[in-house]
This record gives sequence, C-alpha cells and structure tokens, in this order.
Amino acid sequence: MQSHRSLGKGPSVGMSSKIAADSKQTRTAEPVTRVHKQSTAAERDRFEPASSAARLRREKTDLEARLAATRSDLASTRADLATTRADLAASRTRLVDAAYAERQRIERDLHDSVQQQLVGVRIKLELASEEVGREPAAGRRMIDSIGRQMDEVLETLRSLARGIYPAVLHERGLGEALKSAGRRSPSPVSVRVTGIGRHASEVEIAVYFSCLEAMQNVAKHAGRDTEAVIRLWRDSRRLWFEVTDHGRGFDPDTVPRPNGLVNMRDRVEAVGGMLTITSSDGHGCAVRGWVPAR
Repeated sequence: MQSHRSLGKGPSVGMSSKIAADSKQTRTAEPVTRVHKQSTAAERDRFEPASSAARLRREKTDLEARLAATRSDLASTRADLATTRADLAASRTRLVDAAYAERQRIERDLHDSVQQQLVGVRIKLELASEEVGREPAAGRRMIDSIGRQMDEVLETLRSLARGIYPAVLHERGLGEALKSAGRRSPSPVSVRVTGIGRHASEVEIAVYFSCLEAMQNVAKHAGRDTEAVIRLWRDSRRLWFEVTDHGRGFDPDTVPRPNGLVNMRDRVEAVGGMLTITSSDGHGCAVRGWVPAR
C-alpha cells in the first residue's frame, strides 16, 4: 500500500525536476543575451565618432569643391564684365565717330548740291529781273526755268532728309518706311510686317537704318537680282527684325566686318537691343536683331 503511493508520486517528482532544469537554463542564457547587447552598444559607441568624422570630411570636401566652383564662376563673370565694359566703351567711341562723320557728310552734301543749286537760282533771279525790263517774254521764260530748278532743289532736300529721318517713317511708321525704301532699291525687296504698331522714335530709327543698311548690302554684294526679305514682328517685350537673302554670302572668319555692319550693331545696342549677323560662302546672309518695345 505504501509502495503504491510512492509510485503514484513518481511522475510529479519528474515534472518538477524538468521545470527546475529549464528554469536554470533560462537563468543561464539571460546573462549571455545582456552581454551581447552591451557589446553591440559598445561597438556602436566606438564606431559612431569615426562615422561622424568621415561624414564631416565628405561635407567639407563638397563645400570646398562648391566654393572653388563659385570662385571660378566669379572670376569668369568679372572677365565677362571687363570685356563688356571695353566693348561698350568702344561702341560709344564708334558712335561718336560715326555721328561726326555723318555731320561731315551732311555738310558736304548740302554744300555740293543744295548750296550750289541755290546760288544758281539767285544768279538766275538777278538776270531774270533785268531781262523782264528789256524783254518780258524772255524774262518769263527765265522765271519758268527758275521754278523748275527750285523743284529740283526741293527734291534734293527731300532726298537728304530721307537719309537723315524719312518723313514717311515719322508719319506712317517702320513698315511703310521700309516698303518705300524697298521700292527705290535697285534689287527686289520684300517687306513682311506683323502687327508691330508704333514705337519711340529712337527705336524706330535704329531698326530702320539697320534694315536699310542690310538691304543696301544685299544690293551691293549678294549678287544681281538677289531678293532681300525684311520681316518685322513683336512680342510683349521686344520688337524683332530680320533681313535675309540667298546670295553669295561671306565667311565671317576670313572677311573683315565692314563699317556698315559694325554701325548696325552699335545703333541697336545704343537703344538697349541686340543684333547678330550670320553668313557663309554661297549661303546668303541673315541679319537678325531686337530692340525693347516701347
């Protein structure tokens, strides 16, 4: 009987022993886990300063590279500004010289044409006044001749005025002024205008004379019967112009720029615009530019 009770307790004792063993094993594993976590944290603390230092070195290198690039850009900008100042000074000098040369041309034209014609008219008037008293019919014929000569003087003055400031430009604007100039050109000229309106006189003068110079260059150099095509248009800020042809053209690298082309650029830049000239042998020439729309 006693022996039977002892056998009944056997499984309970075995279970207790197993639980005790598992508990001991767990207690043994916990310190290992804690040691591993502590080791990982220590390694992280040890490597973190090195990683930060490497990151700082990279950032420093990047900053130095950007600083060097900025300094290079500033140096390039200074060089560009110096070049622009020199070009502007040269442009102003050329404009002053061109204005002086233009005044001399006008003075010479007035002296050689209009002044001489007016002197002739005065002499004829004196002769006519004497002739009227002696022979009225001959005097009237002389007066008629003086009238025709005065018409010639007026036409000469109009031609000179067109070279200074065309009346049609003042009265009717760029498109009509260029069409009028095109009709007088020895070579064919096509003028295409798209809603440009009116602008300040200095702007219209700059565009007119630039287009006129380009049109005359086509007549002189592009080849016989080569057509000059003039286009004018505008956007919200700029008035654009273009003169093109399909004539002989020229190589800008080997042919010096004539004074006329330089004067065109100076005129346009003087009112705040820009002008470009492109050409090549056998492929014509294109003069393109813009001025502020005002």
